[in-house]
Amino acid sequence: MKEDCVKCGHECCKWIGWTTSEMSGRSLEYYIARGAKVLSADIDGKRIYRIYIKDTCPNLVEGEGCQIYERRPLACIEFDAGQDPIVSEVCKRLDKDGNFS
Repeated sequence: MKEDCVKCGHECCKWIGWTTSEMSGRSLEYYIARGAKVLSADIDGKRIYRIYIKDTCPNLVEGEGCQIYERRPLACIEFDAGQDPIVSEVCKRLDKDGNFS
């Protein structure tokens, strides 16, 4: 199976992100000082944080894509870049009919 990701230069493979509900002011300052992007939202009355650190996957080869696409990790399989606030604006994928979505 060929990758259907064709437009953004694999931005989703260049960020590590995780979600937490625990974030002290000191932790927030730490991440921001190191260039991380920190997003937050109130969900069901609870503050949720999403932290992103710029780091390129070692399996990504520029201009070629994922070198282990057929056996990539589950996190990559389940990742929906269209729903991710960091990469959703640049993510362009081909749908089953060959149109950009």
